[in-house]
Amino acid sequence: STNYSRNKEYTAQMDYTHPVQIRSRKDTSTLKIEIGTKAILRDIGSEVRVSQSLNGKDDLVPDPSQTNDFDYTQRVYSGYTSLRWSNKAKWNLSADARLEHTEIRGNFITNGTRINSQYNNLIPSITLSKGVNTHNFKVSYTQRITRPLIWFLNPWVNRADPKAITTGTPTLEPELNHATEIGHNFSTKGGTMLNTALYWRLT
Repeated sequence: STNYSRNKEYTAQMDYTHPVQIRSRKDTSTLKIEIGTKAILRDIGSEVRVSQSLNGKDDLVPDPSQTNDFDYTQRVYSGYTSLRWSNKAKWNLSADARLEHTEIRGNFITNGTRINSQYNNLIPSITLSKGVNTHNFKVSYTQRITRPLIWFLNPWVNRADPKAITTGTPTLEPELNHATEIGHNFSTKGGTMLNTALYWRLT
């Protein structure tokens, strides 16, 4: 088999961070604010040609049934902000929010299948921790998004292994992962450290 392919990816990102120190009669705390924007542009294409010997002896001949041609573009635009706050009482807060817009276009030429989808996602994350002597307690919630790879979307039927035929689903949606965790850390001056955590995840 021969495969002429391209995989171009361009990323542009801009961030701004501003630290602030807050003083009061009882405490001094630090606040760091960050905002940013990011764009990821992906351009993927592939042309696969397969040849085989029909009896295992003669010269190879093209097998049109295994031809696989496609063009695929993915655009991800995001804007995000984060806050980092801490004080002398060993309280720490980290909060993030990211708004993403995704555009996917695909032309699976071999099958005559096209996809044209777009969706928006708000991805939050928050962590609160407190230090008490040699102990540190933490609670957090995080959300993540995993977009389907091109091979999970491509409806071309791969028969290279007759006992493991695979194909993709053009209407496949992204995967969202929600994770909540409660954690505890204990450490001593002698270098002993113990970490425990209880977590719940939903995909």
